[in-house]
Amino acid sequence: EYILGSGGMGTVYLGVDTQTGQQVAIKQLLGSVVRDRPETLERFAREAEALRRLDHPNIVKVLASVNQAPDHYIVMEYVPGGNLRDYLDEHGALPLRRTLEIALDVADALTRAHRLRITHRDLKPANILLAQDGTPRLTDFGVAHLADKPDVTRTGAVVGTVNYLSPEALNGLPFDTRTDVWAFGVMMYEMLVGQRPFEGDTVTARVTAILTHPVPDLTKLRHDVPPNVFGLIRQMLEKDPDRRINSVRRVGAEVENMLRNLDSATEVMEPPVLANPGQPAKPDSRFNTPTNMNIPAFALEPENAVGNVQNQSATRNITLDDISSTSNTDNERITAPQTSQEIVTTPQRRVPVWAWAVMAVLAMAVVGLGLVASGVLTPAETVEVDAAVLPAPSGDTLRVLIADIQPLSGASERDITRMIMNDLEQRYEIGNTHTKLDIVRYPESITSQDDAVTIANREKAAVVVWGTYDNNRVQLDVQAGSVALFPTIHFPRGIIDRIANVRLELQDPQTESIAPYVAGVVGILHSADGNLAEWARMIAIIPTDVTAPTVVRSSAANTHCYFQQYLASPDTATSCIDSAISAEPGNAILYWLRAMARNRDYLIEFVDERMLPAQLNTLRDAAAQDFETAKRLGPDNWVMPLFSHLDGSTVGNRKSNLVIVNDVNEIETAVSLRSDDWTPLYIRAELAYKQGDIDLAREYIDRALESEPDVTLPYTSALLLALRQGDLAAVHDYIETIVMDFPDYTVS
Repeated sequence: EYILGSGGMGTVYLGVDTQTGQQVAIKQLLGSVVRDRPETLERFAREAEALRRLDHPNIVKVLASVNQAPDHYIVMEYVPGGNLRDYLDEHGALPLRRTLEIALDVADALTRAHRLRITHRDLKPANILLAQDGTPRLTDFGVAHLADKPDVTRTGAVVGTVNYLSPEALNGLPFDTRTDVWAFGVMMYEMLVGQRPFEGDTVTARVTAILTHPVPDLTKLRHDVPPNVFGLIRQMLEKDPDRRINSVRRVGAEVENMLRNLDSATEVMEPPVLANPGQPAKPDSRFNTPTNMNIPAFALEPENAVGNVQNQSATRNITLDDISSTSNTDNERITAPQTSQEIVTTPQRRVPVWAWAVMAVLAMAVVGLGLVASGVLTPAETVEVDAAVLPAPSGDTLRVLIADIQPLSGASERDITRMIMNDLEQRYEIGNTHTKLDIVRYPESITSQDDAVTIANREKAAVVVWGTYDNNRVQLDVQAGSVALFPTIHFPRGIIDRIANVRLELQDPQTESIAPYVAGVVGILHSADGNLAEWARMIAIIPTDVTAPTVVRSSAANTHCYFQQYLASPDTATSCIDSAISAEPGNAILYWLRAMARNRDYLIEFVDERMLPAQLNTLRDAAAQDFETAKRLGPDNWVMPLFSHLDGSTVGNRKSNLVIVNDVNEIETAVSLRSDDWTPLYIRAELAYKQGDIDLAREYIDRALESEPDVTLPYTSALLLALRQGDLAAVHDYIETIVMDFPDYTVS
């Protein structure tokens, strides 16, 4: 329709989706830029990839992209309210509440990016778009660093904007997500004062100020700003990144608390008071930004995980590549002394609490061994894209897809989907970063289980959540997604669906949680797949401090009861699975689950010596019979029943007589069926050790470690075996691994 903006890299047009009539923004890369600076193609593709990964209400959504000569476009959602740079230039400083509301939304967006190991690297007001209601949208990831991609910045070029660059970036030093925290602090200061904290008439003067000058006392420039707000900004603007507040989650938590404590009546009545106003804020210049009280609490610090960042500098060109900005003060070059660095930053691995819970679960199982989009109009053509716009899951994470929850007729509009997302993200991504679950919003509704499976297969999702709501209740289906993600599942899908899929009813989605059911579905999939360690992980991460929704229709309710009771009360878990077996008497998975609960109960009673020997033997025999039934009913290549037989002598000290009697041939079969899984290799090593074959045990434990387990027990066993063999070099290496990668002695 017309040009929205232009700059050094290209032009942004306003377009229309020919199918929906929706206005879109079309970012076109200039042909001259492609010709003269071919590396910009990689950056252009990087921006499209970053935006695809980032499904968040405060990040501009990418709808399609074309990156084939001569056409290079990104089609994005159109945000009609302009950008924060233009707003500040026109209105000056913002009211305190508006500043904090914008900061909260930006912190939420950056938290999502950093969790996906994406560092923005060019955070500034020009890259904050404003919706018509004032809600911010983070944009322009063209210079973002994706930690799983090589950096494409030209030698000698540090992309970014000088006024917002951190000291470490200006000095050519290693930088990570904390450089975004710095830029965020500069931007918050600017929103409150109307000018940046480090100013100067020339580029050199501004760089000198950034590197050497203290942060001007904001409370002396604006008297209505509380000291704690300035204190937070000062922490964000620490010149030493090691002393800087190191997480936007923490920034978000502080801002959220400030908003809660803010006297809204005073804020509405009084405009900002500037002690030294350069351009006073107008009383009517308030954003109508709704405060989102469902934003996660940002309670934990993320890992500063940015690896393989190449920052090789000779002459560093700091340029403004934002094609929508018109600020002249940002488009500048500076020259710095030559440096050459390759940064490889590896985060410390700490033993997460879930890992110790996993070890406990597996220890009870294996006797103290510690097993524990759409077509859119472009200037050139209509681009046909698949309905799916979500990138493939990264690494070994499993995607949990949350479809748009649809209102029924007469229902008041509420973002139920965001409420569900917030709860799951808080529990499985923020509060616990080791769940291997990736919570992703699907931008369309789902209306049937068959549709859910089709979409799950296309989007590579392990779990799908979909449903409807009215003014009184929310009804959700939580169901198994793509079984193709689990390569050693050999059960018919119907067997899995009947014990996994559950329909839930929530009266208050802000206080009730579906998190236990999501983990339960994944746990059932791991059970069918034969992955003992990941099954135990799901058992361990199921939250107990939740208000559970009501199960309204599902034969799987008893299976989920089992998962939720397994750790705390194996007796109750057994009762739950008894009911499930009554409804599904031919389901092998259910018998294996009951065997595991009986095994756990047996081991607890054996060690605590609370049960008579005859009772113990009865419990042991019942567990063994369930393992045999599971083996008989299940596929021949299902390994779970092979991790079965535990025994204990009733003579003498029970703890010293608890032994493992897994059949060596069965464990060898499990090793052959799951050759990339450390768990059967680990069990085989322990069997060899108990048989006195230290060399064979060392061989199997070395094979187990090749898959780099993320729990400490295999490394501890390797250490003990190396000690037995007198291999002091290996002992040193294993100690270093345990100390460096698993250093949390508070739980060890």
